[in-house]
Amino acid sequence: MHEVKMLCMANSRKPGGRCIAGLVPERDWIRPVSNPESGALSAMQCELGEKHSIQPLDIVSLSIEQEAPLDHQQENLLIADRRWHFLKSWSIDSENTVNFLSDCEYDRDLIFGDRETAIRFATVKETELDHSLALVRTKRPRFKRVEDRNGEPRFRSHFDYKDVTYEMPITFETFLEQIPHLEVGHIHKSISDWWFTISLGEPFIPQYRSERFCYKLIAGAIEIP
Repeated sequence: MHEVKMLCMANSRKPGGRCIAGLVPERDWIRPVSNPESGALSAMQCELGEKHSIQPLDIVSLSIEQEAPLDHQQENLLIADRRWHFLKSWSIDSENTVNFLSDCEYDRDLIFGDRETAIRFATVKETELDHSLALVRTKRPRFKRVEDRNGEPRFRSHFDYKDVTYEMPITFETFLEQIPHLEVGHIHKSISDWWFTISLGEPFIPQYRSERFCYKLIAGAIEIP
């Protein structure tokens, strides 16, 4: 068991709980998980005290038991049953923060190897994809508000990265606070550039399909000042 410091970049929903992902000082990605199989964290595991859930740009110290890579998520680390320790929060207005995140930007030509919204799980295994997290800088992305099957508000984003346009769902709730008045079906064109934390989701069988796919998800978003 050992301690690591992590700069949180994503706290998003996933089947069975929460997905947390972040960067360590060496600029590598980690994804803390609660078990080697699925890895969803409970809301309580993500709390830093006084019911404050970990948020992007929070720095925490956490105990790691062992590496727990999966075919579709190589960055997974199994956490110990110990409370996380909040250290501090970084300000996005800080030059040090901007420089650090700029150094961590994704530089491959295609996000997770192709232009699609989702990847066949069989393809993930065949290609031995070595990463499932990426910090993508995008210029003036477009945001769209939709509703899920239960009528709950959700967001999606269309954005350009290296001359390719992607569309991905946003899987964290705090985005509702950033653009609260966007009507369902309407598109908001940002005047800012953003950093998106892109995560490869769990394999599942979509409707009208017969095989498992892993979807590309926007698990965290930071507006660049």
